This record gives sequence, C-alpha cells and structure tokens, in this order.
Amino acid sequence: EVPAVVGMSDAAGPGMGGVWLPDGDRVYLASLRPSLVPALDTEAGESVTAAVEARDAVARSTGLPPAPDGTLLSEPLLWRHPFPDDIQAELVSDSNPKGSINNSELELAGILAHNDVLANAVDVQETTTATGTDNTSGLGWSTRGAISATTPASYLLRLNSMHQRQHRYQQRNFYIPGLTNKMADDCSRLWNLTDDELVSYFNSTYPQHKSWRLCQLSANTASAIHSALRCE
Repeated sequence: EVPAVVGMSDAAGPGMGGVWLPDGDRVYLASLRPSLVPALDTEAGESVTAAVEARDAVARSTGLPPAPDGTLLSEPLLWRHPFPDDIQAELVSDSNPKGSINNSELELAGILAHNDVLANAVDVQETTTATGTDNTSGLGWSTRGAISATTPASYLLRLNSMHQRQHRYQQRNFYIPGLTNKMADDCSRLWNLTDDELVSYFNSTYPQHKSWRLCQLSANTASAIHSALRCE
C-alpha cells in the first residue's frame, strides 16, 4: 500500500521541522529500492519535481509500480518548532555527555510533531501517512512502537500511539538519506530566517507547482511533546 501522504522530518538541537509534499509518494516508492535513492540525492537543492521525474524514468525500466493518482494535499506544507531552552540544554553532546535527551529522541519527537501538523491541515482519518527520516534509531522506535527503557523515547511513543488513535490514521515511516532530507533539515536549522523569509527561501530553492504554505504545530501538542522529552 502506498501511503496517502508522504513527507520528511528532521530535528536538531535548536528545533524540529519538516515538509509534506503533494507528490511525495514518488519519494516513498523510491525508498523501497535503495538503488533508486541516488537519483534523488542532491547537494544543489534540486527540486522534488525534478527528482520525481528522475525516479519515474527509472521506474519505467524497472517495473516499479507508478504512484497513484490523487492526493490529500493540494499544496506543499512546511513547518518548524523551536525546542525550549531547558530541552536544548539537556541534549547529549561531547560537551554535555550527561544530558538526559539524545538526538534520536529529538528526531522521534519530530516525527510525532510532523504528523500532528498534517492532521491539523487535512483529514487523515482512515489513511496511512509516511514520514521520511535520516535517523535510524528514531525510525526503528516509531516502527516498533515500543521501547523497554523508561526514557524520553518511551514517553514519546506512548504519545504517538495516542495521537494515532485520536486521529484514526496509521504511520508507515521510512529511511531517507541525509542529503535527500535537505528540505526538512532546512526547516529545523534555518532559525536565522523569519517565517516569511523561510517561505520565500523554499519557494526559490525548492519550487513546486504551488507556493509553500507554512503551518504551525498546535500549542497543545507542542506542550505534550515538551513534557514527554522531560519524562513528565
């Protein structure tokens, strides 16, 4: 089954963010065949449309099933959300080895926030969503849906399960190489840009058939994610 909506998320110390794409199903299909991923890998900011065309050209010669017609999205979405100072201060690093939160847990938080942004933008009931991530631990946790240790990841997975039940959707997440995930990386890292500047940057750097729309993470979900990261 090809997911109804496909996007990519990322998280780093300053915050998290991501994109949802009307034609992202092609990126998901390409991820099923690792040999096709290099066609999507680019450091030059190649647009998703061009990458999709490259993928489809290969698909015609390999028998990979075409992407289905129709999509829940009529326009590309981007979002970002900063982490509070106390959460940033707890991130494990070479200079902070005793921190209580690791980067993979921030990535898992990003996957949850990513789906909440979508659920508040379109009706995801009875659909399957797919989020691409370049973090293998976050992907593994979100796929299994459980972890034995009592850590921020366990709190986030419980919250993620509740979110799926509330909005009645399923997740089918996938791995995407880091270079291919540059759009989500930019959402989580370009805090030197204002919101309007970020949208302008995306429209010029990653042009789509329609202009990008900036969405906000809901205050309630943001608060719940912050509490989960604090193990509250």
